[in-house]
Amino acid sequence: MKMTLTALVLAAVLLLVSACAYPAAEVLPVNGAAFGVPPAVPDASDVPRSIFDDPDFNIANSPEGQLTLLLYALQDVAPKGEKYADFYAGAYYENNELIVLVTELTPEIEAFIAASSRNKDIKIRLAGTSLNELYRKQESITKLCIQYADDKAELKTSEELNDLLKSIVSIGIDEKNNRVHVRMNKINGEKKAAFKKYFDSSDSIIFIESEHFSFAMNMMGGPINTFMGGYSVGYRCIRMTSAGYRKGFVTAGHGMINGMGVYWDYLTPIGGGLGTLIGTVNGIVFGNYQYDACFVSLNNQSNEIYDKGFWKSDVIAQNYFVSAPGGYITKQGRTTRDTTGLIISWSEDVPVGGILVIDCAIVSVYSLGGDSGGLAYAYINGDNCLVGILSSSNSAAQPNSLSAFTKAKNLYSALDLYAY
Repeated sequence: MKMTLTALVLAAVLLLVSACAYPAAEVLPVNGAAFGVPPAVPDASDVPRSIFDDPDFNIANSPEGQLTLLLYALQDVAPKGEKYADFYAGAYYENNELIVLVTELTPEIEAFIAASSRNKDIKIRLAGTSLNELYRKQESITKLCIQYADDKAELKTSEELNDLLKSIVSIGIDEKNNRVHVRMNKINGEKKAAFKKYFDSSDSIIFIESEHFSFAMNMMGGPINTFMGGYSVGYRCIRMTSAGYRKGFVTAGHGMINGMGVYWDYLTPIGGGLGTLIGTVNGIVFGNYQYDACFVSLNNQSNEIYDKGFWKSDVIAQNYFVSAPGGYITKQGRTTRDTTGLIISWSEDVPVGGILVIDCAIVSVYSLGGDSGGLAYAYINGDNCLVGILSSSNSAAQPNSLSAFTKAKNLYSALDLYAY
């Protein structure tokens, strides 16, 4: 289904007239809401609720901000059941500029993109496949992976297919090259032929040699510990629970169990004990075809997870940005501290330890055990803006290390939580 020229022109005009508007569904709660009781419903007329309402923050000054605005506009005009408008083929950053890909370029489409991104000089290039179609292909391959894995458990999988499944590292979208890519360990002609036989016989798949990912937890010694292992703190947030609004933080979901105690152990040597009990796991999203995160509710609701002496961070957590290949992300973790790397893929499904974690950001950044759940952010327009948390890495492949991040945006709906 394609948009009519009249609809595109009307959408572009409306965007130009209301350049500061933003979909209410994505607006975050007011900072400083009372905890333990439901906060009052914020009034948009007099309280800035996000960076999009903040007069001191010009989102269109950065390519990341321009892409954020554009994607919401593309979602608004998307055909039913699709993510974006049919003509949109993806985006990436090059020399600190946003490059937008489209399958067709008309004056109406050009005007729509310029108005949506608030950049009349935005660069637009033609590509062969819509991003909607790339997502469908990625999803098809990912679901077949799960289906074949289930067959394997029932001993229906052939030896040839079993070897292929063990080789697949991840399935992602390469927006810059307008292709779906499959990361694979020890690629050879037999594995490529098997992939075409069982998954996709088209020539649109790129194969990339890669080491397998593993969850970045260790046996003990994160700033936070459980009896299952050590993790890093992600970002602070609130969540609605049966006891009302609770204050806490996000970390990785793998290895976590609801009701499990979480201990503060920043100064305790590895193997030196769990530390001081500070909270309880109260909500997990983790499993096949899911994200990788959990919410830790602080036992003492008067505590502040980022206070001096607890865990420091100057990240403005509610400043969430959509990003793309070519951008940079910095990760904070207990083991490897701050490391910065280039975004390779913004949507990748990653099988790790028999669990398929979906819609990860893949970044060329180094991380190790104990970094799981650590904060990921981007430096944009002079601010540190929230991206998400670390899930897994293949850092055994250093210096070509990759890390997979769960995006904060996905957790707002999956766990009903909000950064503050």
